[in-house]
Amino acid sequence: MIVLDIITLTIIIICLVGAVFSTLLWLAYKKQWIKKIKERKENKTIDLNENE
Repeated sequence: MIVLDIITLTIIIICLVGAVFSTLLWLAYKKQWIKKIKERKENKTIDLNENE
């Protein structure tokens, strides 16, 4: 019984660590995506200013 408890605990810990890690990766990806959109908007405003 003790061995099974240790195995289940390690599986739960691995799952939690994996979930946190994947969430951090997802957040970093979303932030980069937001930065790219901001850069595109800035480029568009610069282009409009140059046309004037």
